[in-house]
Amino acid sequence: MNADTIWQQALPILQEKINTPEYQVMIKRIAAVGCEDNALRLVLPPVMSMEKFNGYRSLIEDAVSRVSGQSMTVAAMTASAALERPAPPPPVQ
Repeated sequence: MNADTIWQQALPILQEKINTPEYQVMIKRIAAVGCEDNALRLVLPPVMSMEKFNGYRSLIEDAVSRVSGQSMTVAAMTASAALERPAPPPPVQ
């Protein structure tokens, strides 16, 4: 299962647990950018701080673990940090 699939399937689970305004403004706008070693990499929307994200981290980890069927962690970065980071190499085929 790829990162975006895991994230898209976790969103309805999170929507049930997070109040609507915060879900719509922040959680729904998080982007999944990769998944490796049981860690889902996320990029936060500009309106969400790392501090705010950390308040939701356990809910998010529970949701992505449930969807993937394995214990997963999440690694998040702000949108500005993602722009500064070089793109990962393409997967080896």
